[in-house]
Amino acid sequence: MKIIDVIIKSFFYISRGKSIKHLYRTIIAANILFSFNVCSLLSFTIGPRLTTMDILYNDKITVIVVCGVVWCSLLLFLEREYLNKAGYSRILNMYVPKIVSVLIVIVHYVLSVFLFVQSLHYLPRP
Repeated sequence: MKIIDVIIKSFFYISRGKSIKHLYRTIIAANILFSFNVCSLLSFTIGPRLTTMDILYNDKITVIVVCGVVWCSLLLFLEREYLNKAGYSRILNMYVPKIVSVLIVIVHYVLSVFLFVQSLHYLPRP
């Protein structure tokens, strides 16, 4: 959990947060990128198997439902972990240098979007 704590603290620093409302916004922003990462992992692992089984993966509703379930479950996990008194105080008391925070946010954003776009190539074409 330490890596996720550092990422949440970095996003919290970028949002210049002081209250729990800023922490909630931070969690939503980080959840979008974490969801990109999970969907990328699913595409990397499941995509080649779908092509070998000759199953077409062009059902957009299925993709939307799977991504929605991933998004909601990650959001519930992050809310349960950080939107309580212990999680909030842990994030406020954690020290991460400012330049490292900015670099973490930029690198995490760029890599998440890049890996998500690259992972779409592993899904079978209709």
